[in-house]
Amino acid sequence: SKIELVERAINEQKVYLENNINLDRFADAAGLKPRVLSLILHSHYKLNFFDFINGLRVEEAKRLLAAPEMESVSILDILHQSGFNSQSSFQRIFKRATGCTPSEYRRNARISSDTAQ
Repeated sequence: SKIELVERAINEQKVYLENNINLDRFADAAGLKPRVLSLILHSHYKLNFFDFINGLRVEEAKRLLAAPEMESVSILDILHQSGFNSQSSFQRIFKRATGCTPSEYRRNARISSDTAQ
């Protein structure tokens, strides 16, 4: 199905990590027309393209911030690895999605993993 094509572009190709991704490029990677992709995002995910991509990028940033092996990697490097271009937009989008800053998230993830051990 078309939703599976979108999921494959997300999970296998990870096109959302490309910092210059746009609707046309994502649609191309998924093998869909841009208009069809846009309709799927609105109907199935209930998001516009911008919010859809940023949501995926925030999830990737959260994963990286919480990963013990990424502890010495700077937040600047993590925002770039997550597909963001701008530190200010990353901070704003991340805080809106999680309720905390990336550094607070990392600190809380570290505390959680310490208490879990």
